[in-house]
Amino acid sequence: MLKFIGFFLGAASLLSVCASAANKLAPASETALDRRIAQFEALARHARCRDSDRVCAMGKRAFFQSAEILAKTYPDCARAHDRKTCEGAKTKRLDAVKKAEDALIRATRVHGPVDYEDRYGEDYADLKKIADYAAATQHDIATTKCPKSEKICAAGELAFFEEIDQLYLRNIYACVAAAQKSRAPDATIFGCVSHHRDVDKIDDEATTRLVQITDRFGLPNEVEWGEKTSHDAWLLAQHADDDQKAQTKFLALVKRAAERGLTPMEDYAYLLDRHAKNTDAPQLYGTQGNCKAVGNSPVWVPVPIKDEAEVEKRRAAAGMESFKSYRAKMNRICAGTQ
Repeated sequence: MLKFIGFFLGAASLLSVCASAANKLAPASETALDRRIAQFEALARHARCRDSDRVCAMGKRAFFQSAEILAKTYPDCARAHDRKTCEGAKTKRLDAVKKAEDALIRATRVHGPVDYEDRYGEDYADLKKIADYAAATQHDIATTKCPKSEKICAAGELAFFEEIDQLYLRNIYACVAAAQKSRAPDATIFGCVSHHRDVDKIDDEATTRLVQITDRFGLPNEVEWGEKTSHDAWLLAQHADDDQKAQTKFLALVKRAAERGLTPMEDYAYLLDRHAKNTDAPQLYGTQGNCKAVGNSPVWVPVPIKDEAEVEKRRAAAGMESFKSYRAKMNRICAGTQ
């Protein structure tokens, strides 16, 4: 339980899955962009697995989602010589990706709901519903016929583990909002997180699978796997607190990928701080902390930061928002107003 609380308080932006990381890699040429989009679409279309298998269907969605993110992000038409032509080409590219993605989603839904929102929409308030969905999904992951040698299948498993993690997180937000509306005495993160008893076990299973995937493929990165799967793998690495051998391995892989321009440096910064917290070392980027009660309003307090006077410079170099802004956001989360 403490692990989940610490993770929740140390990663405020995780609900916006893949919202902006693509902008933090070096810009790609349009030719390179189209090649990557085509690569992700081809992986989804030609995978050796059946749409009726939920893991297969989820993996295909992950690669199409990454293709869509690329189509939305590049190029930056504000800097284009002919902005109108650039915007037209960008819209055409995005429409083509979305048309293909929609066709895939329709094809997989023929066999039944794939993810939580297919089944329940955006209802995150019912914790039992989320727990039952998580248990059913874990069973499907354990019994999938999707070949372990297929990147699509690895992407699908990572996407499901990430989804379950985020469902519990969204449930906390819904719990705090409902408790505050009813003026309940435990209308804080503390009261709501206390109900989440199964999260650590799920994280341990996710860590085990991520180790197996990295042993076979290496750690998924943004350039070769797409932003969605790269983000999913990074989030699960962040959450591997009970296996420091594994988290240390993930940290080295993320560092190598960031240095090669395959993954945003911000991902490495978050994981480095997380690993430092778990090994009782001072963090460098100020991403990790805890909510502490101050009067009637909890505030966010970072764990010790090395050379705190330099933290803003380090964050800027990693492409991160200012520490001042991040701390204000975390205070709002602790207070349940974010």
